[in-house]
Amino acid sequence: MTKPIQHKFLYKDISENQLSKAWFPSVDIETVGDRLDPEEAYIGCVTLKHSSTYYTLQNVDANNSVNLHQALSRGGYFHNYSFDAEILYRRANILPKPLGDTKILAKILDLPKTNLVSLIDTYIEDIDKVIPDKDIATSNWSLPFERWSLRMKEYVRVDVKYLEGLHVKLYQKLNSKQKHFYKSCLDIMPNLIKMKCQGVTDFGQLNFLIYYNSGVHVNNLTINSN
Repeated sequence: MTKPIQHKFLYKDISENQLSKAWFPSVDIETVGDRLDPEEAYIGCVTLKHSSTYYTLQNVDANNSVNLHQALSRGGYFHNYSFDAEILYRRANILPKPLGDTKILAKILDLPKTNLVSLIDTYIEDIDKVIPDKDIATSNWSLPFERWSLRMKEYVRVDVKYLEGLHVKLYQKLNSKQKHFYKSCLDIMPNLIKMKCQGVTDFGQLNFLIYYNSGVHVNNLTINSN
């Protein structure tokens, strides 16, 4: 018998009792406004997956983010951490620690496609696998949750459903030098986001120098996919 999907909405659904346990969620953000520009986009909703339960949070801003701040206090798994974390930092003053980023892993491995849809399609073996329908990405995520269509609810779940498992599969493909390089990327990302938001540097160039080209020299260390 298929286990029913647990998908909760209100902030109070993430209790302090739950947060006291091992809480390392997969995280994804849907944006409104200029959704491809983290400087202009706003948070439509944040979806977290922990164990087999999904939590979708709306109305997240600097004045209404205490619970989300707690939920992300130990970090989370992302796909494209730099984008999601920058929006969280700009709009809600939250800068979670990246426990893993499947897009960075795909770049380091020099995979031909690094988008989440392609990675799920290639690396997730699940008889009931669902591929994210990117046509839904432009939905009005500021609508109250109870007015969302079933396709919208399914979309936000799929975007986090496979992240942790996908991270395990891709991480296992790294050699020892790549693992060291990957850890360095995760360690430096929060500071780079702060630097960008404070106007200190050109984050796009840093993205390229640090991990977008998996063969680039960083501190005399060359990482390749072999």
